[in-house]
Amino acid sequence: MTLKSKVVGVFAAALVTISAVSGAAAADSASADVTVKVSAPSGAVLSASITAGQFSDVEYSITDDKTSTGTLTVLASDPRGVGTGWNVTLKTGDKFTDASDGSKSFSGNAFKITSQSITPAQGASAQGVNVQTPGAGSTANSAQKIIVAQQRSGMGSYTDAIGAEVTVPKGTLAGNYKTTVTVSITAGQ
Repeated sequence: MTLKSKVVGVFAAALVTISAVSGAAAADSASADVTVKVSAPSGAVLSASITAGQFSDVEYSITDDKTSTGTLTVLASDPRGVGTGWNVTLKTGDKFTDASDGSKSFSGNAFKITSQSITPAQGASAQGVNVQTPGAGSTANSAQKIIVAQQRSGMGSYTDAIGAEVTVPKGTLAGNYKTTVTVSITAGQ
């Protein structure tokens, strides 16, 4: 066997091997889709609650308005896992009324939010969850947004620590005045 016939034989064998390998790889492929369903927890609903801390006492004054300061804590929770976003509103009554007999009162416009600080809990993220501070007096009998969770945000529980003040008008008679503060949570922004 000559060198020329050996080279031609090796070259032909290499071509047959390459053809067999490339043909086998192209004919042997398949694919499949994998589907995983994640469902919302049964009975999961949006919820919001509020607790009021102690507000400071003020002394009677015929000449000056007095300011009482205190805190509120709002808890907002979204365990639904749907990512549609939500918002919390806050509303105060239209007046502060003396708790002993109801005959003395002053305007609910005296309430003002002075600060807010949102804290995520239970592995939640603060990203996309924002506080909004309504103007002084705007919450009297008119719900105002105080927390907004954007779409794909706000899943989990959040605590909003609110600093607030009540301006007691000069000449307000001595008494224990109160108003009702209501929070509501709704889906969407």
